[in-house]
Amino acid sequence: DFPGKVWTDPDAFKYMDESDMKMLDNVTMPTLLLCGREDLDFLPLAKLINARLTNGTLYEIPDCGHMIHMEKPEIFKRELAAFLKL
Repeated sequence: DFPGKVWTDPDAFKYMDESDMKMLDNVTMPTLLLCGREDLDFLPLAKLINARLTNGTLYEIPDCGHMIHMEKPEIFKRELAAFLKL
C-alpha cells in the first residue's frame, strides 16, 4: 500500500532512498521525461532524475500541469512520436 505521501509532501526528497537514485546511473538507453512546467510536485523530481541519466532528455511542457497527455495532447503526441521516431 503506497499512500502517495512521497509525492505530496514538500519535504518529499527526505523519503527517497539514495540507492534508488544511484540505480539511474545504470540506465544508458535513451530516456524521455515529459513534465508540465506548472507541475510543481513532479518537475523537481524529473529534473533530479534527468540529472542522473546519461542519455536522458527532459522536455518541460509550458503552461501545463500534471496531466500533460490531457492538457497538451498535441505537444505530448509530437514529443513522444519524435522520441520514438514514428
